[in-house]
Amino acid sequence: MQSCSPASGNDLIEYHVGDAEPVDPSSSTKGYSERHIHSEVYKGHPSVQAAVHSHSEAVVPTISGVPLRPCYHMAGFLRAEGVLVYEISEHWRGGGGDKRDMLVSNEGLGAALAAHFDDGVAVTLMRGHGFTTVGDSIEEVVLRAVYTQKNSAIQNIAALTTRAAYLVGGGHAGASQGGSGTCRRMRPRVLPR
Repeated sequence: MQSCSPASGNDLIEYHVGDAEPVDPSSSTKGYSERHIHSEVYKGHPSVQAAVHSHSEAVVPTISGVPLRPCYHMAGFLRAEGVLVYEISEHWRGGGGDKRDMLVSNEGLGAALAAHFDDGVAVTLMRGHGFTTVGDSIEEVVLRAVYTQKNSAIQNIAALTTRAAYLVGGGHAGASQGGSGTCRRMRPRVLPR
């Protein structure tokens, strides 16, 4: 787990793109196992200048079978037909070659994820995990990460609101027209006067 203490330049680890190993072999730590996400994206897409990988809780629900689509103008970089979803289980090596822990912890899994960025794709969701976004600069990928998260939150709320609208319209089999009267009768008992 990441320390909550302030970060400094000493906390940075520089990696080789070719194998995701630290440039300084005497480094006391190799860093995060998911460094293969970044190395394989850079290796497979030389035009990419920056990548962000996130475990945003707002984005994880969007892999529930409903495609994540742009919901407002700041998320126009998302694919209109829905953001691609990387399904890691399709890429695990047989015979116990890969840990089945949903982490992109080797070159093969990283390369499979990186392939999702072909054809100029900016964001790829990762089932049960989070997402990765790429771009031309650090600023661009940070904004894409922020707006992917905000767009996901908007879409999630819209989905809940749509369901609630159906309940109000009487379209739900369990709802009754008398429900609002019950609420009115309960209000004096629940709310202070």
